[in-house]
Amino acid sequence: MNCDFEEDMCDLMIYRDHEDMDLYWVRHSGSTETPGTGPSFDHTYGTQRDGSYIYMDSPGYVAGASATLIGPPTIFPQGLFCARLWYHMWGDDVNSLRVYMHELKDDQDATGNWGKPRLLRVGDHGDEWLEGGFEFQSDGKTAQQLVIESLAGFSEKGDIAVDDLRIVPGRCPEEIKRDSYNADYICGEVRLLTGNWSQEKSWFVEGAVSCAGRGYSYDNLKGNWVPCCVPRYGQYTLVLHDAFGDGWSGSKLEFRFFDQVQEFGSDFMGIEDGAEKKYTLNIGLLQITRIEGSQDRIALEIQVAQPNSYVWCGAALSGSPAPTVEVLKKYGIRSQEQTKKPGDRLRMEIANKPNDRRILQPATDYNIYCYAEPAAYAADQNQVMMMDDAQVAASRVMVTTDNKPPEITVESVDEEYTEASVRIRSDEVATVWCAAEEVSKVPTDDAGQSPPPSVIKKAGNKIQIVKGTENTPQILKLKNLMPDTKYRVYCYAEDRALPKPNFTGPEQVSAKAFDLVTPSKVPELKIESYKAFVRGFKLSVKTDTPAKVWCGAAMAGSAFPKKEDVKRVGATAEVTDITKPADLEIRGVPPNTRYSIYCMASSRSGASEMTDQQMWDGALEVTSFGKFCDMPIEPAVLSEGPATPFDPLTPPEEFMVRDFMNTQKNLKLEGIYRINLFLDKDAILNHFEKGAEFPKRYARVRAGVCNNGKGAYRQFKVGPLDTEDAKNLKIEDIGEPVETDCGGYNPQGVFGRRLLDQEQENELDAFLHRVFGYHFGVKACVYGEVDNCLNFGPLIYKQKGDQLEEVWIGLKTPPKEQGDYEHNLPFYIVAEPPVADEKVDVVNAESRDRVALLLEHVKGYSLNGVQFDSLDEMFETVDTAANPELTVEKLRDAMSEVRNKREEQRANAVRRLAPYNIGPNPKGREGLEYRVGPEHIEPQGKRYTITHNPDSTSYSINYAGWTMTVTNDRDTSLKIWNLRFKDQRYAFELGVNEALAHYSVAERHWYFMDSWYGGLGAAARRVHPGIECAKTGTVLFWDKSLCVFEEDKARPLRSHWKAGVLRDAVPHYALVLRQIITVSNYDYITDYVFHQSGFFEATMAFTGELYAGVEVPWYSARQANHGTQVTGSMRMGALHAHLASWKIDFDLDDYKSNSIAWHEIKHDTARPGALKIDTWFAETEEQAYYKFNDTRPLHYQVINEDHNVYGNVGGFTVLPLPTVAIPNPEFELYTGPAAWAKYRILTTLRKEDEFHGSLPRDNKYALRPAVSIDRYIRDNEPIRKKDVVTWVASSVWHIPVIEDMPQTLSLGNTLGFLVKPHNFFTEDPSMDLHNSLGGAVQDPGTCAIIRQETEKYLQE
Repeated sequence: MNCDFEEDMCDLMIYRDHEDMDLYWVRHSGSTETPGTGPSFDHTYGTQRDGSYIYMDSPGYVAGASATLIGPPTIFPQGLFCARLWYHMWGDDVNSLRVYMHELKDDQDATGNWGKPRLLRVGDHGDEWLEGGFEFQSDGKTAQQLVIESLAGFSEKGDIAVDDLRIVPGRCPEEIKRDSYNADYICGEVRLLTGNWSQEKSWFVEGAVSCAGRGYSYDNLKGNWVPCCVPRYGQYTLVLHDAFGDGWSGSKLEFRFFDQVQEFGSDFMGIEDGAEKKYTLNIGLLQITRIEGSQDRIALEIQVAQPNSYVWCGAALSGSPAPTVEVLKKYGIRSQEQTKKPGDRLRMEIANKPNDRRILQPATDYNIYCYAEPAAYAADQNQVMMMDDAQVAASRVMVTTDNKPPEITVESVDEEYTEASVRIRSDEVATVWCAAEEVSKVPTDDAGQSPPPSVIKKAGNKIQIVKGTENTPQILKLKNLMPDTKYRVYCYAEDRALPKPNFTGPEQVSAKAFDLVTPSKVPELKIESYKAFVRGFKLSVKTDTPAKVWCGAAMAGSAFPKKEDVKRVGATAEVTDITKPADLEIRGVPPNTRYSIYCMASSRSGASEMTDQQMWDGALEVTSFGKFCDMPIEPAVLSEGPATPFDPLTPPEEFMVRDFMNTQKNLKLEGIYRINLFLDKDAILNHFEKGAEFPKRYARVRAGVCNNGKGAYRQFKVGPLDTEDAKNLKIEDIGEPVETDCGGYNPQGVFGRRLLDQEQENELDAFLHRVFGYHFGVKACVYGEVDNCLNFGPLIYKQKGDQLEEVWIGLKTPPKEQGDYEHNLPFYIVAEPPVADEKVDVVNAESRDRVALLLEHVKGYSLNGVQFDSLDEMFETVDTAANPELTVEKLRDAMSEVRNKREEQRANAVRRLAPYNIGPNPKGREGLEYRVGPEHIEPQGKRYTITHNPDSTSYSINYAGWTMTVTNDRDTSLKIWNLRFKDQRYAFELGVNEALAHYSVAERHWYFMDSWYGGLGAAARRVHPGIECAKTGTVLFWDKSLCVFEEDKARPLRSHWKAGVLRDAVPHYALVLRQIITVSNYDYITDYVFHQSGFFEATMAFTGELYAGVEVPWYSARQANHGTQVTGSMRMGALHAHLASWKIDFDLDDYKSNSIAWHEIKHDTARPGALKIDTWFAETEEQAYYKFNDTRPLHYQVINEDHNVYGNVGGFTVLPLPTVAIPNPEFELYTGPAAWAKYRILTTLRKEDEFHGSLPRDNKYALRPAVSIDRYIRDNEPIRKKDVVTWVASSVWHIPVIEDMPQTLSLGNTLGFLVKPHNFFTEDPSMDLHNSLGGAVQDPGTCAIIRQETEKYLQE
């Protein structure tokens, strides 16, 4: 066999040990998908573009599962063979690679029991291809089968790859034999005997080698033994896991080593033991715990598991057979003492004696074997363990009689532009690494100190000094050098001694260090980009080598400048990192003038520089900054862009996940509450920051389970979603189950809750579309791309006496155009009356809203006045024309009649409405108020751009240094992702967590978590430009629920008058993202405002009607302390609070190293009346919150402690808007689902199972909520230098007043917060704005600053 995998899999076949297992080996080229693991190129060609290899993509959620390839059964000729392959095992969670040569005796088939591995590799071996192999014999008669098996690790960083596989006659090379022999392990067997729910079982042995598994991987083995290997004798920790958390009842695990069987798991029972239990696994009677070899001696330390035992040890040349017990006792050395208690350690020594025959040779590999035996007088010989020949052989430890590091000598160095050839030799077999360090970048304090070996090995280049090449010069290539640069080169070497190599020490590395200087090279220069600003240009240039760069501007058409002129008067910069552009600014150019920009570069030392001709050839033609009104309007405001990692799940993805979850019967799901996109933060940021592959898409499923009356809230990660078959999906738990009551996990009803099941809803959608031409239902109208969707219309309440009998739910058509009416269909869904704790009052029209929220069961349907008990009956009547009044034509006529009657009523209306922005109000005010109001103007077009993904469910926005991606979440409304300003990431996620209203009257109190009404995002409705946002705004999303516009604040962002002149000023503009959410009687105006200074704010202002539901009584003296009489008809305005919460996942520099700093303003006791700042860092979650009722003058700052500006730690200050206290923080609402409301600001460690701060379902289950912020901080986890999340809350108590009628104004009813940089930038970030004055700079034009003349700024 000789296979490089360039064409196919070379007849290797995939072996599946279970039908649900889809972990495979696949052919691949280039880098694997997951950063930080897997090869970047194949071994055959060594390039990313050419060559293929096979690899197992570790999925990260099936630790211990295996991917197996089996070769064709082959009868090899009689004799010895060598199987060789190259393997790549790199990553934090690489498990193991096992290769077998399986003998097919007696025509047996493949079963998954392959015997003992012939080649076994475990763990991280570095980012390189390594060769391994083994020898095997063939009798010329028995068929043998090559088996390659890889085991998945605990995360996605566990890829294993194989390339260039071959089987050749004869012995393996000495190096392969030595590696294979040294990597031998003690292999026993393990089997899983399963009871119920085998798929939930998994296990692993800590510190073992390739000894882990999952239940479904062993189902088909039906109790067969499979290999389990450990590196040596000793004690190991066995961990049993149950995914559901109810123990291993009925299942057990058995280990067999040397015919001794140990059993585990039988006592892992029930919920009490939880999801995990640990045991101790003992293997062997003794363990060689320490071994050291020198030229004349071998020192040993042996630990023995039983008392009163002597130990015999002996040394045998590597490759020779293991001794028997008899031989070892006869020729080995015996310990001078015996053990006194179990676990005692004995020290022994095998050494050459002076003036005697040498028994140990220097620099030689030996196998050490040991045997333990109890003394003859040991008590109870029946309980004493005895070792046999096999156990003696398994005690083997390899050691080299060598304790001298290799001696290396550098003989010569040949330098080139980007690499150097070092001639180096070693006095013994060794691996040599050399790393070049740029001298100019070495700190003065570190001069003369060598880097640690780990740095040299990671950053350097290496060479192998193999047997036969000792003391012979070899060429080592130092690569990736820069021209014209001085380097200090450090070389480090390790020999092949066992069990640990000897290596050169820091002193030797420093003593052998040498300098080299690469030749000078003329830089190649490119102007990457330019930007015109007031009286200048900003340039970004790149060179292919470190260089000095000069740039100057000459008027177009003038004589070509000399490079000396450009160097004398031009702007200059130095390129030190060729991967990043250098920035220069050319100043002092007049506006609206054509220029040629010339740039020249010289090498770092100045020995090589560009010629005049090269500088002229690279000139760039530009125009200097002028008036905005003179510049072209570009680019397009809204255009299509690529998909983003934040794109919401598509309808097919969500339906596929739902279908998959419905097949997971073992989970005992009560209901699937929500299915959203799962955001793998690490993968997304690796994609953005390091150019990694586009992250795979997964779903986050939030569900409830109910088992024997015990409820729980669970979260799952399901995917990847790059498939069309739900059977290919995999499921993984997110966090631990949360105990709750059963119930609430099946959303139903009119407002976001289903009265019909999915099949009925789809059938009704098809019927209504066929008859009336409109769509209906979740599948078509929420997840589909149609826009002619019916809305729920009038609710008709049928009463008998004071008892409610039925509720008829109507449907209405969408308006044809803005300002048009909606029209009712001649169709109703008839629902049973709601089941309520209190009597439902529907007499008052304003108090009926709550009834709709309680509807759960359908009892029939009404079509054009005819009632039906089922949809099938209604469909059949229409399809067969059994009733002449219910034909398709008659039904359409009935709808038209309703529409015509409504139009007639409209035409006969008493007052005709004028256009909303022009028409005068007959009852309007005096003066000029009737004129058209001032408007936003955009003389050069919009100053922001937006791209949308292919299905317009996410938008990426770019404005004045700000970039972000926005989506609309059905529960929490607008989400902002990957928020950046001036190339600095501010936050990974920003958005509303929850909104809440809490009411109180004399008789009762009640509360509404607003997401409970079907979700805040689902309640976001159309925003109307000209009334609800700027007339020039851009509306986004299919329902036009987001308005984006730039706002002129008509005030300065900063301003300073000095010496009779406005010395510095900049007008204040900001980008606004506005969404309006209508929940029952209130409308929430939700704004995100991004200022050009790097500040941003989030606000929620409420307007709408005072609540008048069934809970609110008429006003009386009894209600005097609970509200206000707001009308002459005794209408009551009830006291209530509005509360809202936001989530901000700040990411500053290294997002996994953020901290929280508190700044408290305190009295400086050293001076009366003086103040000071007391600053401290929050170490844990309980030190990182500030409650509403706290009155201390505290400032909250999110920081990165490594972000240092002028000695200050940089970050962002969060300033919540002034809030009011919560008088009853111990009430169930504030200790349960709305625990966030107690905290003005708090911080938690970012965890996937703490992604949401609220769950709508908990509005009705407050005593045992599924989600509570209190639970997040109760574990008090460390948060300093971690990935943290900030939660901000804001509240107002609304005391109703008469002026709230008929509508509450938004003024003064605003919640929110402001975020501002805090020592994060080197100066005010707004200093580089175009539209600004600074110093004595002249007015660049009336369009560019303001629409008045410059003289307005000056003192008259």
